Amino acid sequence: MLVVRRDGGYGSLDDRHVVISIYDHPHPITELERCYALHRLAYFPSDPVNLVPITPELAIELKTLMHDSGFDAGEIDDRWDEASQHRLDLFLGRENYDNRIDNDGLVDLEVLADLRLRYGRPKTS
Repeated sequence: MLVVRRDGGYGSLDDRHVVISIYDHPHPITELERCYALHRLAYFPSDPVNLVPITPELAIELKTLMHDSGFDAGEIDDRWDEASQHRLDLFLGRENYDNRIDNDGLVDLEVLADLRLRYGRPKTS
């Protein structure tokens, strides 16, 4: 699948907005849908309607997700400060959500859903 848009490529360096190839798969359309969802998460910026404030509950969940993935989340508590945001930004970069970083105390619900799928929801005590 090739979608072109003027300056639509990564960093506006070319016009290749979406490039996904499925060469050999028993269910190519399903695989194309899966790959496109991954592409959107990695290359498209956050949709402002999907950004929500990091509440104390989300702070605990995000720190726990980071910790459970092996990332230094700092102290797992309900506070969200500049250091917590910095750790989240580094974590999102490591997880390939580069274009969804720097949301200033907001989290993208699409990213959160994907992280929950990948690392599971934190266990509550």
